Parts: sequence; C-alpha cells; structure tokens
Amino acid sequence: LITAFGDDPHANQLAEGCRRLGIDVNDTLTVPGGTTSTYLFIADHTGEMQLAINEMDIYEELTPRFFESKMDLINRASLCIMDTNLPEESLRFLAENCRCPLFADTVSTVKAKKLAGLFYKIHTIKPNLLEAQLLTGIEIRDEDSLRRAARRFLDMGVEQVFLSLGSKGVFCADHHEQFHLPAYPSHMVNSTGAGDSFMAALAWGWRQGFSLRDCAKAGLAAADICIESAETISPRISAESILAITGAPTPTPDE
Repeated sequence: LITAFGDDPHANQLAEGCRRLGIDVNDTLTVPGGTTSTYLFIADHTGEMQLAINEMDIYEELTPRFFESKMDLINRASLCIMDTNLPEESLRFLAENCRCPLFADTVSTVKAKKLAGLFYKIHTIKPNLLEAQLLTGIEIRDEDSLRRAARRFLDMGVEQVFLSLGSKGVFCADHHEQFHLPAYPSHMVNSTGAGDSFMAALAWGWRQGFSLRDCAKAGLAAADICIESAETISPRISAESILAITGAPTPTPDE
C-alpha cells in the first residue's frame, strides 16, 4: 500500500491495522504535521448514507516526484489500483509510467473527471451511473444507453468496464461480451464500503485468472458481505466466503 499518513494517532492506528493484516506500508509517505485522511458518514436506519464529509488534503503530497521514486516497486506488481483522491498530475504520471495493468476507482463525480484523457492507459474502471454519464457524455436512461456508455469506455481504450448499478447489481463489458448481473440478495446494515469491497474482490478475481463474469460475481459477493456488516469493511470478507457465494472455481494453493 502506497499512501500518505500524517503524524497523528490515526496514522499509527491505520499503520498498525495494515501490518496486522499483512499489508506492507513501508513505502507509504509520512507527512510531518499532516492530518491523516478522514471520512465520516451518517447513515439512516436502513443503512443508507445520508451525509458524508471528508478531509483528503494530505493526498496533495503524493506528487509525481514522489511516485517517480516508487515506480520500480509498482511495476513489479501484477496490477496497480489507483483512485481519484490523488492529484490529477499524479494520476497522469501513473497512467503514463505504470507498466502493469492499471485499475481505476472513480471515487466520486467531482473527482472522477480527473481521469479524462487517461482511459487509453487504464485496464479496468468501476464507475457508478452518475460517474459513467459524466465521463462518457451519455445520459443513461435505459439498457440501450447503458450499453452505449460501456462501449464508449471501451472505445476510449479501457479493457474492462464494471458499471455499478447499486442495488440492481453491475453491468459488465469488455471487447468480447456485455451483460448485466443482479446483486446477491442481502439484508443491508451499512452501505458504505461496498464499492471498495467490490473493487478489491474484482482485482483479486482478475489475479486468479477469473473470467469477466466470475470477476464481477466476486465483486458482488464482497459487496454483499460488506453491506451486511455494521463495519465499513466486514471482517467476514475472505476468498473462502466469496467463493462460497459465487461458486466460482477455487484457486490453486500457489495462486
């Protein structure tokens, strides 16, 4: 994990949590006097988010110059996930210099527009409908416009597109097929974190060599597990729990 920490108690808590989970944070930037990024949300009784605020200014420290010193490490990876909390110039630097497949998380409609002009360098993207409309210029009203929006991403150079439809599942497309998968039945406790869980499982599935459909199923399963937990990221999420829902092929031990 390459990110930015402040020198506050939140940074210590996050770093220790990562280490307990086996996540290497040795290449993360520590910003003296910086405030570690914070996201606070208020959910209603159904688990739907009603209000959210965030403090992400520390990511402005993750400059192209900083990433230049990390490219050897990044390019030894099997894939790289970047999100649009990064500065626009840093996203462009990563897109132009990353030699491994690049997965992009759009984060929000405000931040997603930073990806404009970079799609020919992005392997996989996972926007929601509002973000997809903004990035493609296509108003999504029905299945036909949904398919045209997915095709627009592919025409701009993306290899895989997963359009999040919220409770209606996901629309998937690559250069060979397009299809819609419904969400798995679940009892929602907390919707926050579902998109992040989807992206994590999607990347994991791709690393296992899963098909487009099985990658999407893995993402939906992870999101399903996530929203049934009061915690942002459910402690129940694991390869085993995802495969139990999807019925996808079990990876071999060396994978």
